[in-house]
Amino acid sequence: MSNSRPVLEARGLGKTYVDAGGALTVLHDVDLTVAAGESVAIMGASGAGKSTLLHLLGGLDAASTGQVRVEGELLTGLGEQARSRLRNRSLGFVYQFHHLLAEFTALENIAMPLLIGGAQPPAARQAAADMLARLGLAARHHHKPGQLSGGERQRVAIGRALVTQPRCILADEPTGNLDPHTAQQVFAQMVEVCSERGGGLVVVTHNPELAASLDRQLVLTDGRLADRD
Repeated sequence: MSNSRPVLEARGLGKTYVDAGGALTVLHDVDLTVAAGESVAIMGASGAGKSTLLHLLGGLDAASTGQVRVEGELLTGLGEQARSRLRNRSLGFVYQFHHLLAEFTALENIAMPLLIGGAQPPAARQAAADMLARLGLAARHHHKPGQLSGGERQRVAIGRALVTQPRCILADEPTGNLDPHTAQQVFAQMVEVCSERGGGLVVVTHNPELAASLDRQLVLTDGRLADRD
């Protein structure tokens, strides 16, 4: 594991929701450090705040307290435009449901983040083709999501998250919608590609077997994050 600065770091992270019924604190003083090349599983009961934590780490929601740094750069407190630039440059997201664009092919879906980031179309297409091959989908370039199996669609979603070579991938139940065998295959590929590129990986999962395959297992209980016993 690299001894360089963390790819992702949270300090004193908290989240409180306030409405007419009062205040509800779902995260308390969370600290988390993810090193380059390290994979971390976050487990916990439904409603424990796992997805909320992932959204704070990725700058998709604003923390009530604390701060998040991506490769030493402060993410917390940035304006929307600056936060989006940092997020698009350094973070990748994978969700339980693939959220692929139905009218585009597998290759076009994977190339999309590169095109949005300003890459030239030929370079974006080549990078997407390379990623499809890496994920065992070389024969699926021109297939649209409706023509792919559930496992293939999720591989495309993973490719879309990885193609920009982000420093850290944040995955929220990335295989929760797949059968156990397919889930294991897809999960293993995601971990392998992240590891090869030396990026960090944070995965929210209910699956203890998948969690056990990562470097560290943490549990979120009553809004507090701790090592798994």
